[in-house]
Amino acid sequence: HMLKQCQMFYSYYPDVEKRPLPEIFYYELATKLNETRERDRYEKMAINNKWTISDLQKKIRDDELARREDERTKFGFDLKERNVWSVDIPDPRFGKSGYKGRLPGQIVANALFYYTQAGTAVLDPMAGSGTIGDVIASIPHFSGHTFKMYDIEPVDDRIGRANILLTGIPEQSNSFDYVFVDPPADFYPRGDDSDFSPGAARAETMMKFKTIARESVRTLKPGGRLSVIVEASTGTFGVIDFPFEMTQIFRELGLSQIGKVYLPRRGEGTKLRAHVDGLKPMAS
Repeated sequence: HMLKQCQMFYSYYPDVEKRPLPEIFYYELATKLNETRERDRYEKMAINNKWTISDLQKKIRDDELARREDERTKFGFDLKERNVWSVDIPDPRFGKSGYKGRLPGQIVANALFYYTQAGTAVLDPMAGSGTIGDVIASIPHFSGHTFKMYDIEPVDDRIGRANILLTGIPEQSNSFDYVFVDPPADFYPRGDDSDFSPGAARAETMMKFKTIARESVRTLKPGGRLSVIVEASTGTFGVIDFPFEMTQIFRELGLSQIGKVYLPRRGEGTKLRAHVDGLKPMAS
């Protein structure tokens, strides 16, 4: 991360020694602002107002908070612009408080914003406490969307009962524009059992992933999109790279990856959301 910031700094300001402000100002501008016009604007303000570096940092931070508040007013949620979607507190409007493994609705809202269009038909086959339905129903920006939700243990009557590992998704093929998949935490192998075998655990989890992937792709319309939250399993046995494995599975099913977004794990570390764009051929 530090290397990337240094590259940005020298890329934006190769002439930093000739500029009127100390280097630390330009490092701040390079790493906090994406647009040249914005960097130039803040540089002029710093010069004209004779700011210290603390003044500059405060101005950038205050303006960012104000901009996010404007976006929340416009869209109804905190729109993310980078590929790390950090959420401190789940929005109480989305999902049920206290539900184990609840995904913050702000993450779902951002996924819908970036990977769906007006009038999208959405499927969540592992819906948990119904977060995706709450987001679509609560945010005017998604008012044209429709949704179906399923779970092995439905928490309300909006969610149909289905164990997709055993019986599949009870929907017709080619029915949805977008599928959102967030397997529960106990989906992944735990390495603390005395008889744990990494090889057997990987094989079992991969079999479950393949079933989920096949069923999800089956329900997608040609050209549909899918987002999946998947994390690596780590322990004394090493690392099982499920994000990589899942990406390969979807490629074998005819989808191509169009983006990755890193999420705060529901503990520590990171989780990876791989977004894939359905290139499923139309039957002829």
